[in-house]
Amino acid sequence: MEDDGEKNKQYAPDDFRREIEELTGDPENTGDFPEKINTGDLTAEDMNFWIKIKDKSITQTDLDQYIEKFSKKDPFQGNSMDYFRMFAVQRAQAIIGKKELGI
Repeated sequence: MEDDGEKNKQYAPDDFRREIEELTGDPENTGDFPEKINTGDLTAEDMNFWIKIKDKSITQTDLDQYIEKFSKKDPFQGNSMDYFRMFAVQRAQAIIGKKELGI
């Protein structure tokens, strides 16, 4: 049986893009993704952040660094990638909150 490290090594950028395309197409997530995301704009940093969310190893430091890197001076000049990043940050916050509560 593979450990999580082996799974993550096999998780390629194409896998990540495909997974995000599926998430954006899921009616359950319609409110999070009001416009289609150009998954070609997803970065290696986005993928590494997402992997930490998936395996629940995300930390507050990871979250703070990600937010700092991608925060904008003018939040009203957004693009479709902002929707992915907001979605990822919300997922990360939920995981961190559960860890803090011992859930």
